Amino acid sequence: MAGTQSDQIKVLQQTVADYEQQGNNWKALEKLLREEIQRLERMQRRETHNLEYLKNIVLQFVHASAHRRKVLIFSFKRTEKLLKAQNSNSFPYYRPS
Repeated sequence: MAGTQSDQIKVLQQTVADYEQQGNNWKALEKLLREEIQRLERMQRRETHNLEYLKNIVLQFVHASAHRRKVLIFSFKRTEKLLKAQNSNSFPYYRPS
């Protein structure tokens, strides 16, 4: 009888250890998922800012003179190159085209 109880205790201890490990795994997964959510939210905010910037450029371009349009195109291309350089260094998932 003592051996049986001892065996049951060992089984229960192993079960508890397994559940604790599983709980730790879930906590680690939760942390990773929260970080990914934060990263996606930051990317979404940047996308909103980029669309606002693009809208402003288009409006300036539409209302500009021919000379001003050339200046705006040059400025836009320079800014685009800078952003691509920054993004390729900052974001491992970003692949500029």
